[in-house]
Amino acid sequence: MTLYPIFLDLTGRPVLVVGGGAVAARKVKNLLDSRACVTVVAPHCCCEIGSLAADSAIVLFKREYQPDDVWNKRLVFSAVDCEKVNRQVFQDCRKHNIPCNVADRPGLCDFHVPARLKRGLLQIAVSTGGASPAMAGRIRRQLEDEFGPEYRHLMAGLLELRKNLKSCGPPQQSERQRILENFLDSEAPALLIKNGDPDAFRNAIERWKRPQ
Repeated sequence: MTLYPIFLDLTGRPVLVVGGGAVAARKVKNLLDSRACVTVVAPHCCCEIGSLAADSAIVLFKREYQPDDVWNKRLVFSAVDCEKVNRQVFQDCRKHNIPCNVADRPGLCDFHVPARLKRGLLQIAVSTGGASPAMAGRIRRQLEDEFGPEYRHLMAGLLELRKNLKSCGPPQQSERQRILENFLDSEAPALLIKNGDPDAFRNAIERWKRPQ
């Protein structure tokens, strides 16, 4: 299976999750991390989903799925044990051209959720095209050692430097890009990644904010 990789901005977008079990809860959590507006439909739900609904973090309808539930949704996830419901959700989404993902049913998916490593603004997604989610998870775990928690601070510093260059740096985009490339080639990232010295890295960011 050949997939097209993409990162979606779901901020404020309506997303539906059908199902109330542990798998659905994991999907809901990741969607909330992406700032999506999540609606869950399930006659019964786990404690985690119930708590999120009680805190008004999600909208919860404790009933069986209905075809109209997919209306106006940006994405739809189905995570129920009933094959009939999963197929109905997928077919309803197809009618409205809404991308749908049915848990553990590659044939009922318009997209697949990759194994993901997240370090602040840095996200690394791993997909095996549905061949082996276990392998994707194993590769993600290997990447954890190479891209440690310090990359969260590195990405925050890079964003700060880039914003500073756009507001106070050279007007030419190519020149700003040159400065950013030179920063990455300098000793500054190593101060954080190899030496574990956030203060030295912070000082380097301040120096590089000035014209090079």
